[in-house]
Amino acid sequence: MIIETARLRIIPLTVEQFALLLCGVDKMEFELGLSPSNECLDEHTQQAMKRQYQKALNNLENYHWLANRQIILKAENKAIGSANFKNSPVENKDIEIGYGINPGYENQGYMTEAVQALCEWAMNQPDVESVIAETDRENYASQKVLQKCGMTKFRESDIGFWWKLEKVGKMNIINTRPELFGKTICSIWTDPYIQENLLKAHLDFSSDAASRNKESIEIIIDFIDKHIARESRLLDLGCGPGLYAELLSKKGHLVTGVDFNKKSIEYATQQNTSVKYIEGDYISYFPHGEYDAIIMIYCDMGTYSDNNRDLLLKNCYSSLKAGGKLIFDVFNEYIVNDKHESSDWEYSPDGGFWAEDEYLLLSQTFHYPENQAYSYQYNLLQGKDTKHFTIWDRYYTQNEIINVLEAVGFKNVIIQNKLLSTNDFTSSNEMFIIAEK
Repeated sequence: MIIETARLRIIPLTVEQFALLLCGVDKMEFELGLSPSNECLDEHTQQAMKRQYQKALNNLENYHWLANRQIILKAENKAIGSANFKNSPVENKDIEIGYGINPGYENQGYMTEAVQALCEWAMNQPDVESVIAETDRENYASQKVLQKCGMTKFRESDIGFWWKLEKVGKMNIINTRPELFGKTICSIWTDPYIQENLLKAHLDFSSDAASRNKESIEIIIDFIDKHIARESRLLDLGCGPGLYAELLSKKGHLVTGVDFNKKSIEYATQQNTSVKYIEGDYISYFPHGEYDAIIMIYCDMGTYSDNNRDLLLKNCYSSLKAGGKLIFDVFNEYIVNDKHESSDWEYSPDGGFWAEDEYLLLSQTFHYPENQAYSYQYNLLQGKDTKHFTIWDRYYTQNEIINVLEAVGFKNVIIQNKLLSTNDFTSSNEMFIIAEK
Protein backbone atom coordinates (compact mmCIF):
# COMPACT_ATOMS: atom_id res chain seq x y z
CA MET A 1 0.00 0.00 0.00
CA ILE A 2 1.32 3.44 -0.95
CA ILE A 3 1.21 5.92 1.93
CA GLU A 4 0.91 9.63 1.22
CA THR A 5 1.59 12.56 3.54
CA ALA A 6 1.54 16.28 2.77
CA ARG A 7 5.05 16.18 1.23
CA LEU A 8 5.93 12.52 0.86
CA ARG A 9 4.89 9.36 -0.94
CA ILE A 10 6.06 6.14 0.74
CA ILE A 11 6.21 3.27 -1.74
CA PRO A 12 6.72 -0.39 -0.73
CA LEU A 13 9.02 -2.07 -3.24
CA THR A 14 7.93 -5.24 -4.97
CA VAL A 15 10.24 -8.25 -4.76
CA GLU A 16 11.64 -7.36 -8.19
CA GLN A 17 12.15 -3.70 -7.28
CA PHE A 18 13.82 -4.68 -3.99
CA ALA A 19 16.24 -6.88 -5.97
CA LEU A 20 16.99 -3.96 -8.31
CA LEU A 21 17.79 -1.76 -5.31
CA LEU A 22 20.46 -4.23 -4.23
CA CYS A 23 21.95 -4.06 -7.73
CA GLY A 24 22.06 -0.27 -7.64
CA VAL A 25 19.90 2.57 -6.36
CA ASP A 26 19.81 4.04 -9.87
CA LYS A 27 18.26 0.85 -11.30
CA MET A 28 15.46 0.92 -8.75
CA GLU A 29 14.87 4.64 -9.37
CA PHE A 30 14.66 4.12 -13.12
CA GLU A 31 12.12 1.32 -12.65
CA LEU A 32 9.94 3.59 -10.47
CA GLY A 33 10.30 6.57 -12.82
CA LEU A 34 12.04 8.67 -10.17
CA SER A 35 14.50 11.51 -10.63
CA PRO A 36 18.08 10.30 -9.95
CA SER A 37 19.25 10.81 -6.38
CA ASN A 38 22.87 9.88 -7.20
CA GLU A 39 22.95 7.92 -3.93
CA CYS A 40 24.74 4.61 -3.35
CA LEU A 41 24.28 2.14 -0.53
CA ASP A 42 27.29 2.05 1.79
CA GLU A 43 28.64 -1.36 2.78
CA HIS A 44 26.84 -1.46 6.13
CA THR A 45 23.48 -0.50 4.58
CA GLN A 46 23.99 -2.88 1.65
CA GLN A 47 24.48 -5.82 4.01
CA ALA A 48 21.49 -4.83 6.15
CA MET A 49 19.33 -4.53 3.03
CA LYS A 50 20.47 -7.95 1.78
CA ARG A 51 19.47 -9.53 5.09
CA GLN A 52 16.08 -7.82 4.99
CA TYR A 53 15.55 -8.87 1.37
CA GLN A 54 16.38 -12.50 2.13
CA LYS A 55 14.06 -12.49 5.13
CA ALA A 56 11.24 -11.01 3.03
CA LEU A 57 11.88 -13.50 0.23
CA ASN A 58 11.61 -16.40 2.68
CA ASN A 59 8.37 -15.05 4.13
CA LEU A 60 6.30 -13.91 1.14
CA GLU A 61 2.96 -14.23 2.96
CA ASN A 62 4.15 -11.38 5.19
CA TYR A 63 6.07 -9.51 2.47
CA HIS A 64 3.86 -6.42 2.88
CA TRP A 65 5.45 -6.01 6.31
CA LEU A 66 9.04 -6.81 5.42
CA ALA A 67 9.39 -4.96 2.11
CA ASN A 68 11.73 -2.01 1.81
CA ARG A 69 9.84 1.28 1.56
CA GLN A 70 11.21 4.18 -0.45
CA ILE A 71 10.44 7.67 0.84
CA ILE A 72 9.71 9.93 -2.15
CA LEU A 73 9.73 13.72 -1.93
CA LYS A 74 6.75 14.56 -4.14
CA ALA A 75 7.99 18.06 -5.05
CA GLU A 76 11.13 16.56 -6.62
CA ASN A 77 9.87 13.05 -7.49
CA LYS A 78 13.04 11.83 -5.80
CA ALA A 79 13.84 9.11 -3.25
CA ILE A 80 15.26 10.86 -0.19
CA GLY A 81 15.39 7.91 2.19
CA SER A 82 13.96 4.53 3.05
CA ALA A 83 12.33 2.65 5.91
CA ASN A 84 11.22 -0.86 6.75
CA PHE A 85 9.66 -3.00 9.43
CA LYS A 86 12.07 -5.65 10.64
CA ASN A 87 9.40 -8.16 11.60
CA SER A 88 5.72 -8.95 11.12
CA PRO A 89 3.04 -9.43 13.81
CA VAL A 90 3.29 -13.17 13.19
CA GLU A 91 6.78 -13.10 14.73
CA ASN A 92 6.18 -10.48 17.39
CA LYS A 93 3.32 -8.10 18.13
CA ASP A 94 5.93 -5.42 18.85
CA ILE A 95 6.89 -4.20 15.35
CA GLU A 96 10.41 -2.81 14.97
CA ILE A 97 10.93 0.03 12.51
CA GLY A 98 14.19 1.11 10.88
CA TYR A 99 14.78 4.15 8.69
CA GLY A 100 17.36 6.43 7.12
CA ILE A 101 17.45 9.69 5.18
CA ASN A 102 19.82 10.87 2.47
CA PRO A 103 22.37 13.63 3.16
CA GLY A 104 21.01 17.05 2.29
CA TYR A 105 17.47 16.25 3.45
CA GLU A 106 18.07 16.11 7.20
CA ASN A 107 16.58 18.60 9.68
CA GLN A 108 13.60 19.45 7.47
CA GLY A 109 11.05 17.22 9.19
CA TYR A 110 10.91 14.64 6.39
CA MET A 111 11.96 11.69 8.54
CA THR A 112 9.49 12.58 11.28
CA GLU A 113 6.71 12.89 8.69
CA ALA A 114 7.55 9.46 7.24
CA VAL A 115 7.95 7.65 10.56
CA GLN A 116 4.70 9.13 11.89
CA ALA A 117 2.85 7.89 8.81
CA LEU A 118 4.36 4.40 9.00
CA CYS A 119 3.66 4.15 12.73
CA GLU A 120 0.04 5.17 12.17
CA TRP A 121 -0.32 2.54 9.44
CA ALA A 122 1.21 -0.17 11.64
CA MET A 123 -0.86 0.73 14.70
CA ASN A 124 -4.04 0.40 12.63
CA GLN A 125 -3.20 -3.20 11.68
CA PRO A 126 -4.68 -6.15 13.61
CA ASP A 127 -2.45 -7.97 16.13
CA VAL A 128 0.00 -5.06 16.48
CA GLU A 129 0.48 -3.94 20.08
CA SER A 130 3.31 -1.45 19.62
CA VAL A 131 5.97 -0.05 17.30
CA ILE A 132 9.51 -0.05 18.65
CA ALA A 133 12.84 1.35 17.48
CA GLU A 134 16.49 1.35 18.55
CA THR A 135 18.87 4.33 18.46
CA ASP A 136 22.52 4.83 19.31
CA ARG A 137 23.17 6.96 22.38
CA GLU A 138 24.80 9.67 20.28
CA ASN A 139 22.17 9.71 17.53
CA TYR A 140 20.25 12.68 18.88
CA ALA A 141 18.54 13.41 15.56
CA SER A 142 16.97 9.94 15.43
CA GLN A 143 15.95 10.15 19.08
CA LYS A 144 14.24 13.47 18.37
CA VAL A 145 12.34 11.91 15.47
CA LEU A 146 11.01 9.12 17.69
CA GLN A 147 10.04 11.53 20.47
CA LYS A 148 8.09 13.67 17.99
CA CYS A 149 6.30 10.50 16.88
CA GLY A 150 5.11 9.91 20.45
CA MET A 151 7.59 7.17 21.38
CA THR A 152 9.00 6.87 24.88
CA LYS A 153 12.22 5.23 26.07
CA PHE A 154 11.61 1.85 27.68
CA ARG A 155 15.04 0.17 27.71
CA GLU A 156 18.70 1.12 27.39
CA SER A 157 22.08 -0.48 27.04
CA ASP A 158 25.66 0.75 27.04
CA ILE A 159 25.42 1.66 23.37
CA GLY A 160 21.82 2.71 22.79
CA PHE A 161 18.18 3.18 23.72
CA TRP A 162 14.96 1.36 22.85
CA TRP A 163 11.79 3.33 22.17
CA LYS A 164 8.13 2.28 22.05
CA LEU A 165 4.78 3.57 20.82
CA GLU A 166 2.02 1.53 22.45
CA LYS A 167 -1.54 1.00 21.24
CA VAL A 168 -3.03 0.01 24.57
CA GLY A 169 -4.23 2.60 27.05
CA LYS A 170 -4.91 5.54 24.71
CA MET A 171 -7.95 6.35 22.59
CA ASN A 172 -5.74 7.83 19.86
CA ILE A 173 -8.29 10.44 18.78
CA ILE A 174 -7.24 13.23 16.42
CA ASN A 175 -9.05 16.42 17.41
CA THR A 176 -6.99 19.05 15.60
CA ARG A 177 -7.34 20.77 12.23
CA PRO A 178 -5.47 18.67 9.62
CA GLU A 179 -2.52 20.11 7.76
CA LEU A 180 -3.77 21.36 4.38
CA PHE A 181 -4.33 18.32 2.13
CA GLY A 182 -2.63 16.09 4.66
CA LYS A 183 -3.26 12.36 4.18
CA THR A 184 -4.28 9.73 6.70
CA ILE A 185 -3.05 6.18 6.38
CA CYS A 186 -6.57 4.79 6.17
CA SER A 187 -8.65 5.62 3.13
CA ILE A 188 -12.32 4.98 2.48
CA TRP A 189 -11.39 4.15 -1.13
CA THR A 190 -9.09 1.26 -0.16
CA ASP A 191 -10.50 -0.01 3.15
CA PRO A 192 -11.79 -3.54 2.30
CA TYR A 193 -15.05 -3.25 4.28
CA ILE A 194 -15.88 0.34 3.27
CA GLN A 195 -15.15 -0.54 -0.39
CA GLU A 196 -18.09 -2.95 -0.29
CA ASN A 197 -20.44 -0.28 1.04
CA LEU A 198 -19.18 2.29 -1.44
CA LEU A 199 -19.98 -0.15 -4.22
CA LYS A 200 -23.51 -0.54 -2.85
CA ALA A 201 -23.85 3.25 -2.77
CA HIS A 202 -22.62 3.49 -6.37
CA LEU A 203 -25.29 1.02 -7.43
CA ASP A 204 -28.13 2.83 -5.63
CA PHE A 205 -29.46 4.77 -8.63
CA SER A 206 -31.96 6.68 -6.52
CA SER A 207 -29.17 8.42 -4.61
CA ASP A 208 -26.39 10.95 -5.28
CA ALA A 209 -24.23 9.47 -2.51
CA ALA A 210 -21.51 7.93 -4.68
CA SER A 211 -22.24 8.20 -8.41
CA ARG A 212 -25.33 10.46 -8.57
CA ASN A 213 -28.84 9.32 -9.39
CA LYS A 214 -29.85 7.71 -12.67
CA GLU A 215 -31.32 10.87 -14.21
CA SER A 216 -28.18 12.92 -13.42
CA ILE A 217 -25.90 10.24 -14.85
CA GLU A 218 -27.84 10.24 -18.11
CA ILE A 219 -27.64 14.05 -18.34
CA ILE A 220 -23.86 13.94 -17.78
CA ILE A 221 -23.40 11.16 -20.35
CA ASP A 222 -25.28 13.19 -22.98
CA PHE A 223 -23.21 16.26 -22.06
CA ILE A 224 -19.93 14.35 -22.51
CA ASP A 225 -21.03 12.63 -25.70
CA LYS A 226 -22.10 15.96 -27.24
CA HIS A 227 -18.63 17.47 -26.76
CA ILE A 228 -16.40 14.63 -27.98
CA ALA A 229 -15.88 13.03 -31.37
CA ARG A 230 -17.64 9.85 -32.41
CA GLU A 231 -15.87 6.61 -31.46
CA SER A 232 -13.44 8.49 -29.23
CA ARG A 233 -10.69 6.71 -27.39
CA LEU A 234 -11.64 7.77 -23.87
CA LEU A 235 -10.05 7.52 -20.41
CA ASP A 236 -12.37 7.59 -17.36
CA LEU A 237 -10.40 8.60 -14.23
CA GLY A 238 -12.04 7.47 -10.99
CA CYS A 239 -14.43 5.23 -12.92
CA GLY A 240 -15.85 3.45 -9.86
CA PRO A 241 -17.97 0.46 -10.92
CA GLY A 242 -18.04 1.67 -14.52
CA LEU A 243 -21.45 3.37 -14.63
CA TYR A 244 -20.25 6.15 -16.94
CA ALA A 245 -17.72 3.97 -18.77
CA GLU A 246 -20.32 1.37 -19.70
CA LEU A 247 -22.82 3.93 -21.05
CA LEU A 248 -20.12 5.70 -23.06
CA SER A 249 -18.98 2.35 -24.42
CA LYS A 250 -22.54 1.67 -25.60
CA LYS A 251 -22.40 4.96 -27.50
CA GLY A 252 -19.49 3.60 -29.50
CA HIS A 253 -16.50 4.99 -27.61
CA LEU A 254 -13.44 2.88 -26.78
CA VAL A 255 -13.18 3.31 -23.01
CA THR A 256 -10.47 2.66 -20.42
CA GLY A 257 -11.47 3.09 -16.77
CA VAL A 258 -9.14 3.40 -13.78
CA ASP A 259 -9.93 3.43 -10.06
CA PHE A 260 -8.21 2.28 -6.88
CA ASN A 261 -11.39 0.81 -5.35
CA LYS A 262 -10.71 -2.89 -5.87
CA LYS A 263 -14.32 -3.98 -5.32
CA SER A 264 -15.63 -1.47 -7.85
CA ILE A 265 -13.11 -2.54 -10.49
CA GLU A 266 -13.97 -6.22 -9.91
CA TYR A 267 -17.66 -5.44 -10.35
CA ALA A 268 -17.09 -3.31 -13.46
CA THR A 269 -14.93 -5.98 -15.10
CA GLN A 270 -17.66 -8.59 -14.63
CA GLN A 271 -20.32 -6.30 -16.12
CA ASN A 272 -18.65 -5.25 -19.36
CA THR A 273 -15.70 -6.91 -21.06
CA SER A 274 -15.61 -4.31 -23.86
CA VAL A 275 -14.23 -1.71 -21.42
CA LYS A 276 -10.65 -2.00 -20.22
CA TYR A 277 -10.50 -1.54 -16.45
CA ILE A 278 -7.36 -0.81 -14.41
CA GLU A 279 -7.09 -1.01 -10.63
CA GLY A 280 -4.64 1.68 -9.56
CA ASP A 281 -3.85 5.18 -8.33
CA TYR A 282 -3.80 7.50 -11.35
CA ILE A 283 -1.84 10.17 -9.47
CA SER A 284 1.11 7.86 -8.83
CA TYR A 285 0.72 5.66 -11.92
CA PHE A 286 -1.06 7.55 -14.68
CA PRO A 287 -2.20 5.28 -17.57
CA HIS A 288 -0.47 7.22 -20.35
CA GLY A 289 -1.66 6.84 -23.91
CA GLU A 290 -3.14 8.81 -26.80
CA TYR A 291 -6.72 9.64 -25.90
CA ASP A 292 -9.36 11.70 -27.70
CA ALA A 293 -11.00 12.51 -24.38
CA ILE A 294 -10.34 12.17 -20.65
CA ILE A 295 -13.15 12.49 -18.12
CA MET A 296 -13.10 12.86 -14.34
CA ILE A 297 -16.59 13.09 -12.86
CA TYR A 298 -17.98 13.56 -9.32
CA CYS A 299 -15.70 16.45 -8.35
CA ASP A 300 -12.68 14.16 -7.87
CA MET A 301 -10.35 16.95 -9.04
CA GLY A 302 -11.10 18.84 -5.83
CA THR A 303 -9.87 16.00 -3.61
CA TYR A 304 -6.26 16.72 -4.58
CA SER A 305 -3.75 19.32 -3.45
CA ASP A 306 -2.71 21.97 -5.96
CA ASN A 307 0.60 20.13 -6.56
CA ASN A 308 -1.10 16.79 -7.28
CA ARG A 309 -3.77 18.56 -9.33
CA ASP A 310 -1.11 20.16 -11.53
CA LEU A 311 0.70 16.83 -11.90
CA LEU A 312 -2.57 15.20 -12.93
CA LEU A 313 -3.42 17.95 -15.41
CA LYS A 314 0.02 17.73 -17.01
CA ASN A 315 -0.36 13.97 -17.41
CA CYS A 316 -3.82 14.47 -18.94
CA TYR A 317 -2.50 17.11 -21.32
CA SER A 318 0.42 14.96 -22.48
CA SER A 319 -1.87 11.96 -23.03
CA LEU A 320 -4.48 13.79 -25.11
CA LYS A 321 -4.29 14.02 -28.87
CA ALA A 322 -4.25 17.49 -30.42
CA GLY A 323 -7.78 18.82 -30.12
CA GLY A 324 -8.60 16.25 -27.43
CA LYS A 325 -10.94 17.21 -24.58
CA LEU A 326 -10.59 17.04 -20.80
CA ILE A 327 -14.02 17.04 -19.15
CA PHE A 328 -14.46 17.22 -15.37
CA ASP A 329 -16.50 18.88 -12.63
CA VAL A 330 -15.50 20.87 -9.53
CA PHE A 331 -17.31 22.78 -6.81
CA ASN A 332 -17.58 26.53 -7.25
CA GLU A 333 -17.23 29.19 -4.56
CA TYR A 334 -20.92 29.04 -3.64
CA ILE A 335 -20.34 25.74 -1.81
CA VAL A 336 -19.70 27.94 1.25
CA ASN A 337 -23.48 28.49 1.39
CA ASP A 338 -23.96 24.75 1.91
CA LYS A 339 -20.98 23.72 4.03
CA HIS A 340 -19.99 24.98 7.49
CA GLU A 341 -17.51 23.94 10.16
CA SER A 342 -19.08 21.40 12.49
CA SER A 343 -18.55 18.30 14.62
CA ASP A 344 -20.80 15.32 15.22
CA TRP A 345 -20.82 11.74 16.44
CA GLU A 346 -22.60 8.55 15.42
CA TYR A 347 -22.94 5.36 17.47
CA SER A 348 -23.75 2.15 15.57
CA PRO A 349 -24.19 -0.78 17.99
CA ASP A 350 -24.69 -3.30 15.18
CA GLY A 351 -22.25 -1.88 12.66
CA GLY A 352 -23.00 0.12 9.53
CA PHE A 353 -21.30 1.89 6.63
CA TRP A 354 -17.95 2.32 8.39
CA ALA A 355 -17.48 -1.07 10.06
CA GLU A 356 -19.18 -4.43 10.32
CA ASP A 357 -19.43 -4.48 14.12
CA GLU A 358 -20.16 -1.91 16.84
CA TYR A 359 -18.41 1.43 16.37
CA LEU A 360 -18.41 5.09 17.36
CA LEU A 361 -17.67 7.65 14.63
CA LEU A 362 -16.50 11.17 15.51
CA SER A 363 -16.66 13.50 12.51
CA GLN A 364 -15.47 17.08 11.99
CA THR A 365 -15.70 19.53 9.10
CA PHE A 366 -13.01 22.23 8.77
CA HIS A 367 -13.01 25.17 6.36
CA TYR A 368 -9.82 26.70 4.92
CA PRO A 369 -11.22 29.87 3.27
CA GLU A 370 -7.79 31.23 2.37
CA ASN A 371 -7.12 28.00 0.44
CA GLN A 372 -10.70 27.43 -0.76
CA ALA A 373 -10.91 23.95 0.72
CA TYR A 374 -12.83 21.82 3.19
CA SER A 375 -11.59 18.79 5.11
CA TYR A 376 -13.82 16.09 6.55
CA GLN A 377 -12.04 14.30 9.37
CA TYR A 378 -13.26 11.05 10.90
CA ASN A 379 -12.18 9.08 13.99
CA LEU A 380 -13.56 5.53 13.82
CA LEU A 381 -13.44 3.86 17.25
CA GLN A 382 -13.82 0.09 17.60
CA GLY A 383 -12.84 -1.35 20.95
CA LYS A 384 -9.16 -0.51 21.48
CA ASP A 385 -8.60 0.35 17.82
CA THR A 386 -9.01 3.74 16.17
CA LYS A 387 -8.83 4.47 12.45
CA HIS A 388 -8.48 7.95 11.00
CA PHE A 389 -9.89 9.10 7.66
CA THR A 390 -9.67 12.50 5.96
CA ILE A 391 -11.43 13.59 2.76
CA TRP A 392 -10.80 16.91 0.97
CA ASP A 393 -12.92 19.20 -1.18
CA ARG A 394 -11.20 22.05 -3.07
CA TYR A 395 -13.45 24.63 -4.72
CA TYR A 396 -12.73 27.20 -7.45
CA THR A 397 -13.97 30.35 -9.05
CA GLN A 398 -14.49 30.27 -12.82
CA ASN A 399 -11.49 32.54 -13.48
CA GLU A 400 -9.26 30.48 -11.21
CA ILE A 401 -9.98 27.13 -12.87
CA ILE A 402 -9.50 28.71 -16.30
CA ASN A 403 -6.12 30.11 -15.22
CA VAL A 404 -5.08 26.72 -13.78
CA LEU A 405 -5.94 24.96 -17.06
CA GLU A 406 -4.33 27.57 -19.31
CA ALA A 407 -1.11 27.41 -17.24
CA VAL A 408 -0.82 23.74 -18.26
CA GLY A 409 -1.52 24.54 -21.94
CA PHE A 410 -5.25 23.91 -22.31
CA LYS A 411 -7.32 26.31 -24.42
CA ASN A 412 -10.92 27.03 -25.38
CA VAL A 413 -12.15 26.37 -21.85
CA ILE A 414 -15.94 26.06 -21.61
CA ILE A 415 -17.76 26.17 -18.26
CA GLN A 416 -21.28 24.83 -17.82
CA ASN A 417 -23.10 25.86 -14.64
CA LYS A 418 -26.39 24.37 -13.44
CA LEU A 419 -26.08 21.29 -15.65
CA LEU A 420 -27.85 19.30 -12.95
CA SER A 421 -30.82 20.21 -10.80
CA THR A 422 -30.60 20.39 -7.01
CA ASN A 423 -29.33 17.05 -5.71
CA ASP A 424 -28.17 15.22 -2.60
CA PHE A 425 -24.46 15.41 -3.45
CA THR A 426 -22.09 17.36 -1.16
CA SER A 427 -23.35 20.55 -2.82
CA SER A 428 -25.33 21.46 -5.94
CA ASN A 429 -22.92 24.34 -6.50
CA GLU A 430 -20.68 22.71 -9.08
CA MET A 431 -19.50 23.50 -12.57
CA PHE A 432 -18.63 21.21 -15.45
CA ILE A 433 -15.53 22.15 -17.42
CA ILE A 434 -14.42 21.27 -20.96
CA ALA A 435 -10.81 22.08 -21.86
CA GLU A 436 -9.15 21.45 -25.22
CA LYS A 437 -5.57 20.54 -25.95
